[in-house]
Amino acid sequence: MARSESLWLDSDVILDWLANRKPWDAAATEIIERAILGEWALWFSPLTLANVHYIYRKHSGHAEALAAIQTLAKIGNIATMDSGHVMRALAGGQADFEDELQIASASALPELTSIITRNLPDYAHGPVPAMTAQDWLLQHPSS
Repeated sequence: MARSESLWLDSDVILDWLANRKPWDAAATEIIERAILGEWALWFSPLTLANVHYIYRKHSGHAEALAAIQTLAKIGNIATMDSGHVMRALAGGQADFEDELQIASASALPELTSIITRNLPDYAHGPVPAMTAQDWLLQHPSS
């Protein structure tokens, strides 16, 4: 199956999947599993990977957190994040600088379809539409 859509996964969705955080883990798992099957491409930033490692290692230890990052690097794409993204994030004027960095990096990918997050308010002003994992799956039921 050709990948016609690309999804940016926010840290919270990845952590829902890794740590089986209820009630969000089922939708996060389905998005990742269907990406592995080729239904869509996954994207995340280096900052996302660092955030996931930092948080998940407290849950499962350093070795398991590194293994999770290796898995993510195999199943998804890692976007660039450079000084231009930092400057755009600084100019964004929002309270959450980390989310501004994510928006700046995600916005540089013309193929990106949506940002998948539970933190909709902080992504609402960005040029890439944001939605929850559950809402994405409602709009894209499995065949």
